[in-house]
Amino acid sequence: MADEPLAVEIFDDDKQREKNEMKTADTTLFRRTISRFASGVTVITTSHGGTNHGMTASAVTALSLNPPMLVLCVNREAPTHEAISTADSFVVNVLSKSQEPLARQFSRPSDDKFAGVETYTSALGLPVITGCLANFECTVTARTTGGTHTVFIADVRAAAAYDERKPLLYYAGRFGRLVLAEDDLRDLNRLEKAESGWTSDWFRMA
Repeated sequence: MADEPLAVEIFDDDKQREKNEMKTADTTLFRRTISRFASGVTVITTSHGGTNHGMTASAVTALSLNPPMLVLCVNREAPTHEAISTADSFVVNVLSKSQEPLARQFSRPSDDKFAGVETYTSALGLPVITGCLANFECTVTARTTGGTHTVFIADVRAAAAYDERKPLLYYAGRFGRLVLAEDDLRDLNRLEKAESGWTSDWFRMA
């Protein structure tokens, strides 16, 4: 028996859903659907041949608590892919809400993505971005191929988290910030006025 085709739906409301049939997922439809999964934003950094490399990424997830391990998925056509593959080590820099410019900077082609970026060198010789929500220093232990990407499985060798900072989020192609359910909405309004010009997306989680 043949496998059922992967199918997804994009609807504005329940009434529209009743009038539409399931659609087999193509690349465009899948991209639009998976964008509904809100995530944090990271910059992956590494060093090879005396040069620092970096890229913006969201395909990062925890794998194991004991031992601490995570998974990083990188498009094989990304310039940073070769550096990670050769160095067998990288840093996951989890961006804080004030670091949207860094997310944009590391997502664009550039001869020097680290221009103006404050970093320090870790014990493994890797560039670590300061001001982040968290940083994970990792060494690659295994890898496999998944479609257009390499899936890097890595041990977490060192980690740091900063509780006073808030995350930068990414949803449906736009950046946003987190507002917890218990936060007073008056604080949200105050922040909106104080930080005019910031991306207007907000995320609320119960």
